[in-house]
Amino acid sequence: MLKQFVRNVILGRFYEIALSTDERKLADDAVNHKYIRAIRQASFFSILLIPSLLLLDTEIVVSILIPTTMVAGTAWFAISLAAMKQKFEKFGTELTTDLFVAFTLSLMMLFLAALASLTMEFWKPDIPNMIVEVIGGEPRAKAIAAGLAM
Repeated sequence: MLKQFVRNVILGRFYEIALSTDERKLADDAVNHKYIRAIRQASFFSILLIPSLLLLDTEIVVSILIPTTMVAGTAWFAISLAAMKQKFEKFGTELTTDLFVAFTLSLMMLFLAALASLTMEFWKPDIPNMIVEVIGGEPRAKAIAAGLAM
């Protein structure tokens, strides 16, 4: 399902181009081994941020995420495998995949922080209190939320 979303929605216009068999194989490998992996990892780790958005000051979280997103996105975009020698291809692919994961994760976390900030009036009265009750106290809940955010 995620693979189809990436191919049809995110890269839909790219796949409309007449590609040779080798070019299509290269694009499919990138989708399967780089983009799908990055989106799955970023989705999983961004879920860990939700308690901190509900319990902690989102300004602190956002002030950390903005430079992280900028650096990871710039580095991922700037590194090109076109000039790499064949013997470094595997390392280069791994490096760009990791940079894409960092960029995607930072971007997802910024989205969640914006969503939490913009919808705070709806959830602020109830959800934090429920989380604190389940975990057993506000200091413990905030410490766990901070740990998950880190």
